[in-house]
Amino acid sequence: MRMIIAFLFLTMMGASAVQAASAEELALWRSIENSQDARDYETYLRLYPFGDFAETAEIRATRLRGTSDLSAREASLRLSKRQRREVEERLSRAGFYPGSINGRFNRDTRLAIFDFRTAYGLPRHEFLDREMLRTLTRATGNEYLNRSTSNSRTFNGSRDGDVAAGAVAGALLLGGIILLAD
Repeated sequence: MRMIIAFLFLTMMGASAVQAASAEELALWRSIENSQDARDYETYLRLYPFGDFAETAEIRATRLRGTSDLSAREASLRLSKRQRREVEERLSRAGFYPGSINGRFNRDTRLAIFDFRTAYGLPRHEFLDREMLRTLTRATGNEYLNRSTSNSRTFNGSRDGDVAAGAVAGALLLGGIILLAD
């Protein structure tokens, strides 16, 4: 009988220790579940490699590690606010809702970029790169879009859009720097 009581006591003690660990795991998860930093999810995985949220943490950490490279590549384009507005205008013209056209890439803009990339067979992510800018320029015409002024400049008024698209793509890559509007 003593052994049964001892076993039950140890089982109950173990159960409360497990509950305490689960509460700590849950508290940590709640503190990081909306994080945009892969290191937070890596910390969770180090502490709870088989935790309740381990699979989600691994997916998010992997995604965030990959997006930091893509984000850095987009930042290397050094787009001005005016150029970012033109990207948003072109996305809108192509039928992809970028939200408010203000030169700030918010969630709507990121979704529009992702949808555009998917529709045009580009690698699926929500960041700009030179290839997408060339494709976006071809898809939306070769004219410079600027809604803040009443006139728009065109590179080529003829039907030969491929020549004009090549000229625009060349202008975009001039000197290794993207120039959409200048």
